[in-house]
Formats: sequence, C-alpha cells, structure tokens
Amino acid sequence: MVFFCMWLLSGCAARVPMASKKADISAKEFKEPINNNAGIYIYRNEFIGAAIKMYVFVDNKPIGQTAANTYHYIELIPGNYTFKGSSENDSVINVEVAANKLYYI
Repeated sequence: MVFFCMWLLSGCAARVPMASKKADISAKEFKEPINNNAGIYIYRNEFIGAAIKMYVFVDNKPIGQTAANTYHYIELIPGNYTFKGSSENDSVINVEVAANKLYYI
C-alpha cells in the first residue's frame, strides 16, 4: 500500500501538520494517480467544531489528523478499504477503489 499524505489547512482554530505550499498546489491539480493506484482525497468540509481535530484511519492504520477545511491525499492499491474519522464520535465508510481513479470522501 502506497501512502502519500498531505495535511492542508486554510485557516482555523485547530492546528494539524501541513504539507508544503508546493505539495498543496500539486494535489489540487487532481491528476490521475501513478502506478495503477487509486487516489483518495479525504476532505473535512466544515466550520462547526473547527477547534476539534479529527483522526483519520485507513484499515485501522493512522493517516493523520484533520481540522476544519483540511484534507489528506493518499494513493492506495486497488481493493476494499475501511475509512474512519474519529473525534468525539466515529464515522466509518467502506469503499472499493479501482486503479487510476480519484475518490473524494
């Protein structure tokens, strides 16, 4: 499994690790993933609860944290995955991803 994680923040109360501006610009080009992987954007689109960090997991492996209006970009080999966001409550979704496709969660 190939992980390429980015933590991007556009101004909020909670602080999470961030990628460089160059990496942010590159990720927002929404290019086809490399090496027959699937590209997954995990986006937190909210302003309520901005001070609360959410932990992100793929198949129970930690990816990182999100804050309001941030995202992670990862590349995975095709297959079935369980994505979980965890803070005060857990949210879980199972997704089957295919090669050379982009997904938005």
